[in-house]
Amino acid sequence: MKLILENWNKFLTEEEELEEGPIGGALAGLGLALGLGGAPQTTDVPAPEPTHQVDTQQQQAETGKVVDNGDGTFSYTAAVQAHPGMSSMAKTQGSHQAKQALTDAGHLGPGSGNGARISQTAASGGTMHVTVTTYSLGG
Repeated sequence: MKLILENWNKFLTEEEELEEGPIGGALAGLGLALGLGGAPQTTDVPAPEPTHQVDTQQQQAETGKVVDNGDGTFSYTAAVQAHPGMSSMAKTQGSHQAKQALTDAGHLGPGSGNGARISQTAASGGTMHVTVTTYSLGG
């Protein structure tokens, strides 16, 4: 029985030495590295920049008419036939028609202070809607 108690005391002493010695320190360091102990580390992450939503759905506008969008911009939508393989030519034709209408109305061209954005949507039956919207070039 005495031998068992001596071995037990020796075992307890060795365990304490391990915890305090180089192996114990390595095990403690490994535990911290694995996130098993201590305070969690935080990393500095920059705050995201504020964003805003943009309506990407083009509303079906009236074709053949200059429209005041109410925000200082004007639009004109031209409906042109887009035959298979000819969509590029149809877009060119529609944008020319829309730009001409906006120029005739005084919202585009020299002295207007406006530029133009062109967008297109394909509709059923091969009709392409090309919309030109003005925007201010001035600050």
